[in-house]
Amino acid sequence: MNQEKTHGATRGQVKRLYSPKDKRTLSEKRGVCNSISLYPAGASFYVQPLTKPQTGGDVGPRGDIKGWSSASRRRMREYMLTHRPFDGLPLYGVTLTIPGPTMDPARAKKAFASFTHSIENAGMGAIWRLEVQKRGMLHWHLIVATRHPADIRLQWWATLKALGAETFDPPHVDTKGRIYTQIDSRMSIVGALEYSCQVDSNCRGGAGSWMRYMQDHASKGKQEQIAVNVGRHWGVIGRKCFYEVAPDKLHNLTDQQYYRIMRCCQRLATPSHPDLSKPFGRCLGGRVRRGSRGRSIWYSRPETLQRIITWALSSDTVSEAHPVADSGESSACP
Repeated sequence: MNQEKTHGATRGQVKRLYSPKDKRTLSEKRGVCNSISLYPAGASFYVQPLTKPQTGGDVGPRGDIKGWSSASRRRMREYMLTHRPFDGLPLYGVTLTIPGPTMDPARAKKAFASFTHSIENAGMGAIWRLEVQKRGMLHWHLIVATRHPADIRLQWWATLKALGAETFDPPHVDTKGRIYTQIDSRMSIVGALEYSCQVDSNCRGGAGSWMRYMQDHASKGKQEQIAVNVGRHWGVIGRKCFYEVAPDKLHNLTDQQYYRIMRCCQRLATPSHPDLSKPFGRCLGGRVRRGSRGRSIWYSRPETLQRIITWALSSDTVSEAHPVADSGESSACP
């Protein structure tokens, strides 16, 4: 019996680009289209997917953001890889916290929006990411481009003061046993001056632990801090402060060359943990396997990536010698 098509009926459906009965290889069927774009901080890999969404028809209105999707995470990594601040502005790692009892997420987001407008008007640019603390309060991690890092604290303190006076019922008791029933502002809470805005200067140059920390969302601890039903999980403040870096591209790589380079990046990204029961005192963790299809982002030193690519393109057969075995780099791709 024929059934009428409804709006949005094709949402999520995919169309295969090949048939399992087709005897031709995948690279012959879809064509040679693998590519790698090289940037100062890493590389963007792309291989055409085996499936593609069907187009056409009305797919209905866009829904609310429930969680943090893999596509959104990839877009954040891609923006951080492909953009740099103008005029060599120094980068600073920043953590913003609202002191005191847990605040309604809508009010906390409104306070953060006020802060973003103030730093953008001050000529700063930033990339931010939202997390949830164990006590249920929203807090933010940022990479801020500015020549005046002291102004970051001043702007956040002014935002907290603008929240105004509050009365707590029941009274709020902090970790030291101090009791608060009424305050002039959140800045009146002991410790707000020291811990509400922490600025780290180790992020200068756009590399290092802060870049990896911003992208860490796979570990168990980070999964517990992903907010649900609060809207966007990351964003950019002051886009005019950033410019897009022009990459060096490698086009039309064969599947053998492409996946040889991918495997090397996966090995570099594999973490190791102390384990005295093992022969060398360490044990390998789970291997990162993102990017088998579509687009994926990998961070590494340019010289290491160039070494891997040179080895992969110059060898027609898989070599036993590892191209980065003696480079001293154990975890270059977060």
